[in-house]
Amino acid sequence: MTVKATDKVPGPQPDGSFYDPYEAMTDEEFHAQAEELFSRPQRVPSTKITIRLPDDLVMLLKRMALDTGVPYQTLTRRILVDAVPKYAQAAAHRSKVADPPAARSGSRTAARRGP
Repeated sequence: MTVKATDKVPGPQPDGSFYDPYEAMTDEEFHAQAEELFSRPQRVPSTKITIRLPDDLVMLLKRMALDTGVPYQTLTRRILVDAVPKYAQAAAHRSKVADPPAARSGSRTAARRGP
């Protein structure tokens, strides 16, 4: 049994009950889940950087990290790892649509020729 993001949040519930997602698991299921949660994935080479961000953005990241139970630097990295490739792909697509190859070669020479 794997705990999914769509499951209830563990802990006190609005109705006063306490939800424990592991209570219904067998020992084998619990140990398999713990192994999955705590096993270290293969590390990808990375570079340490320093970046200045607006205070309100950092506070938002910290609130989001607190809600998800992840350190805010890790959450920030995960957001960047997920978003930057999508952004780059969209930007590449926009540049191809805005400046197709046929228009690139003809438009500049036609503009230079003049009357």
